[in-house]
Amino acid sequence: MIYAYFKSLTCGLIAFASGILVDLDHVLDFTVHYGLKKYRSFFVNMKWLKLHRVFLLFHSYEFLIISWFLVITNPSNTYMISFTLGFTQHMLLDRLHNPISQRGYFLIYRIIHKFNGEKIYSSSYLETTRKANG
Repeated sequence: MIYAYFKSLTCGLIAFASGILVDLDHVLDFTVHYGLKKYRSFFVNMKWLKLHRVFLLFHSYEFLIISWFLVITNPSNTYMISFTLGFTQHMLLDRLHNPISQRGYFLIYRIIHKFNGEKIYSSSYLETTRKANG
């Protein structure tokens, strides 16, 4: 869609990349908890893991606000617009489908609570993982 709107392959690739690369923070969280040994089970384990500390440094409403501020102050920068739209789409989809509480997407909230997973995950997810993990 971005590609068609701006008629730019570069803009399309930027939107695509920004929508995917934001997930690199999941790799950081997984590595902090399990080291480099368990990467083979990364995708399987991330669905039902309840990490004790959740950093998710790139999944942040604050970064989203900054990104939109840069778009508003530089409305002709098609690369920034493309980046922001890809990032926004990712955040919206995550907000709809991930077990993070509404406040948990604020980086400042996570910092205040020392990245404590019990404060960041939604209560329904915490209850489900408790039952699943015995």
